[in-house]
Amino acid sequence: MQRNKPTTAARRIGRKCPALLAGALLLGAACLRAQGPELFVFWDFNDASNPTVATDKILGVPGDLVDGAAFSAPGMGHTGDPEDLALDLGFSQDGTHMDVAKAGFLNQVAADDKMTVSFWLVWNADITAGSSAFWMVSPSSANNQRGAQAHVPWSNNNIYFDTAGCCNGATQRISASITTFPDYFDGFFFLWHHFAFVKDGSTKRIYIDGKLFLEGTNTSPLPQDFTELIVGNLFTKNSSVAGLIDDFAVFGSALTEAEVAALASGTPPDQLPGVTFPAEPFLLSATPAAGPGAEPDAPVAIEILEGASPIDPASVKLTIDGQEITGAQVSKTGKTVKIDYQPATIWAPLSAHSVQVDFNDGQDRSIAYDFQTVNYGVLTAADKVEADTTKPGFVFRIHQGTDNTTSLARAETQLSGNDGDNLANPAAPGPAIGAGTPGPTPQSPIEFEIETVINMESTGLDAGEFNPNDTFPGIDGSSAAGYNGTAAEILTYAELPAGMVHLVVNSDDGFQVAAGNVRDVLRRQVGGEFNGGRGAADSLVRLYVEEAGIYPLRIVYFQGGGGASLELKMVKPDGTRVLLNDVANGSVPCYRATTSPTPSAVVQASPAPGQTGVEPDAPIEVVIQAGDTPVDPASVKLLVDGQDVGATVNQSG
Repeated sequence: MQRNKPTTAARRIGRKCPALLAGALLLGAACLRAQGPELFVFWDFNDASNPTVATDKILGVPGDLVDGAAFSAPGMGHTGDPEDLALDLGFSQDGTHMDVAKAGFLNQVAADDKMTVSFWLVWNADITAGSSAFWMVSPSSANNQRGAQAHVPWSNNNIYFDTAGCCNGATQRISASITTFPDYFDGFFFLWHHFAFVKDGSTKRIYIDGKLFLEGTNTSPLPQDFTELIVGNLFTKNSSVAGLIDDFAVFGSALTEAEVAALASGTPPDQLPGVTFPAEPFLLSATPAAGPGAEPDAPVAIEILEGASPIDPASVKLTIDGQEITGAQVSKTGKTVKIDYQPATIWAPLSAHSVQVDFNDGQDRSIAYDFQTVNYGVLTAADKVEADTTKPGFVFRIHQGTDNTTSLARAETQLSGNDGDNLANPAAPGPAIGAGTPGPTPQSPIEFEIETVINMESTGLDAGEFNPNDTFPGIDGSSAAGYNGTAAEILTYAELPAGMVHLVVNSDDGFQVAAGNVRDVLRRQVGGEFNGGRGAADSLVRLYVEEAGIYPLRIVYFQGGGGASLELKMVKPDGTRVLLNDVANGSVPCYRATTSPTPSAVVQASPAPGQTGVEPDAPIEVVIQAGDTPVDPASVKLLVDGQDVGATVNQSG
């Protein structure tokens, strides 16, 4: 795992602390890590004054008690004292957990690749399905963003300790069966036991009741982009620990065996001999987060947790892309300073931005990081069309070949009629309103019309979010290719509101959604795609609509081998989803015909836009297809790097 590098701005300012939140740097401080146990967060669950939030005793970090998680009754904590409470996750393996949504402190914890997670655990009921005592979310880590987690135990009685992904025994995971612990007995988990998971560089250790249970070597360092901490459940938040957890603590150091033994003997984490607490301020949360993936309409919301010295709110200054922001709102609650700013315009697609917060807590300090927006399509008023509102739905064109379709490029070749005979069956309409219409050649796609929604699986089985499913028009399994090797083009005219519109495509395998002049390879707006093979999974599609109206949409879908499914959805203003064109349930309407003239379009360009690895002597060829208005060949010019190259222009048809 490569460590995040300081930004150019950070290097200009001076001395820096370890990463504080996914690439952020704290500047202007000595930043010496403490010797001995360094306690960052500690939830003892004894303050139930707010029944839905447990607050850590060190930094004041809130943990939301979610989906039935609650404080236990007094006396139910691991000590049995009348005033000792615990986190009660109930008797069923469901969604109950404590969610720490602002977990930037974990990046400070992990900065030296040393960490200890300590807690007490007891079951309320047999855990027959797998669960996790904790899950630290890291977007860069594989296997459900598995930055660090522990199964205590998994359904096979193994205790697993994973870091920086899963499940390589040399780099990421140590594990052993609980039955190998000498003190194990039937009913072991129905009594309170102490667990400690220690990472000390490449060495990892698991302790049970203060005794070393397992030690191993994992060479991958802890990630530096932790965003969330889940206590008592998996990343999917659907299989909780059916029990209680108490005194959950995270240290930014590798505790010694004697220190772990002290915890197991009942010493509270904040009373360990020599324990220290974070003295430096750090970034608790940031929106947009550092790195790629920022939403185009995201506001700026930054929270800084002060260290040993208070931060003066009047000293806080926000700078974005080198410009001081005068309209930022600064507030302070307890030890948390919050900076809010709503940009007047959205962030441009795939644009990079720098953020810096200057403040004073007795020293002049700065926190700096960079972020990059996701790609999205932009629709202007010029892209609007008129639709034939008497024809709801979609035009669905499909081609089936003998070979598996494994890329968008191959799908486009099939849809252009240049990839062998079409094996699809026009007499298998599926959800279409009638039989399909074959194209002019045996290689051409077959065209169907669908009045309802796009929600398909190759044989009509359940797939995706909305069930039951239709079958694919033209694909009934009767051809030599069975259900494989398909490429489809779906055309519609959607009535979109102004602002950011989110569509969702659930596909097995790949897809692309484009809008605007969808035939034009240079001007069409791609809102999202997945160019590869996968099982049925969701992808978000983003379109920014400058003016409400009806806009063309083109969805290209392809299927390689195995399963095949496609589901087109939109996200409603309340955050729920609905199938696209399911107007009765809140979708925007879609139409399968337009009354507007067809515009001219660049339908082919070689080298293709964004293509890499182009030969130095490669010719440039552009094909323009006229719309309803003819193209004047004398008006066509080709500019390369801004210079007219006097290209040869030929007209055919």
